[in-house]
Amino acid sequence: MRTDVERERAALAFAEREIEDNEERFARQMSNIAAIRAGGRETRRSERLLALIQATIFDWRLHRAAIRQRIAHLEAQGRREGR
Repeated sequence: MRTDVERERAALAFAEREIEDNEERFARQMSNIAAIRAGGRETRRSERLLALIQATIFDWRLHRAAIRQRIAHLEAQGRREGR
């Protein structure tokens, strides 16, 4: 059975992967927008998607921070309890 800290560490690893994946998506979308602009085409929809990706990264970063705080709390609690 996994401990709370182990579960939180797994959640942290997942959040880290999501941030990395979305940062890669963001970079690809920026390149796509540049190519679309270079072709003289409309970029509004692409820019909306870019903003959504950026918001997703922001949300994952907030979630990651909360997970890190939870891990720190659990570890401190374990030290106090002698675990």
